[in-house]
Amino acid sequence: MRIFLLFLLASASAFCIAQESLPAAYEFKTNRLGESLDEFRAIPDNASDVYVNTGNPNAWRVDKKKTVHIQETFCSDRYQVPGKIYRPDVVECTIPRAKNNDENFITTTLISDLTYSFYKGRLYQISMHYFSSNYAGIARAFRQKYGDPSQTKTEAFQNAYGATWSGDVLYWLSGTQGIVVSEGSGNGPAQNGMDMHTGASILFSDSALAPPDTKQVLNF
Repeated sequence: MRIFLLFLLASASAFCIAQESLPAAYEFKTNRLGESLDEFRAIPDNASDVYVNTGNPNAWRVDKKKTVHIQETFCSDRYQVPGKIYRPDVVECTIPRAKNNDENFITTTLISDLTYSFYKGRLYQISMHYFSSNYAGIARAFRQKYGDPSQTKTEAFQNAYGATWSGDVLYWLSGTQGIVVSEGSGNGPAQNGMDMHTGASILFSDSALAPPDTKQVLNF
């Protein structure tokens, strides 16, 4: 009996060590890479104000008399933005910027174009943009949560007058998962650091869950 009990204790200890050695999935706002689309939909904060045009779903002009207001996750398998091209094998879920809650902020920094991408029902990518002028605060927040980056690189930029500058790119890597935080070009001379489209972006991804033809940005 004593030998059997010792065997059980040893097995339990080995199991705990094995469990603890597994890398934790990267996550953003409680949404972790690898979670299912059903799990994503079950999280209340992922729901948005969705206005469904029951008259003509593909029309740009909404007929208020034929519009239904619901609380729902805005995912491309159910709702699509007219004119936008979607991959048929990928489901994109977005959190509208107009939703004024914590989903649209990192600490006090506003983010935009927050998109969760699912392939074969699993979350393989989370992407978003922010103002380059807020890069220092973003980088500090990620360092506090994930520690020092696995690697740091710089991107080179040049404006029409020949002035050159660089922006940081920070990488975190854990197994097949990674995070890329890019400063973008907005902090250069005569640039607009309050423009959401200067390349200041954040990307979470899992190469093992991504579509086979997805360009890998985590290979350094």
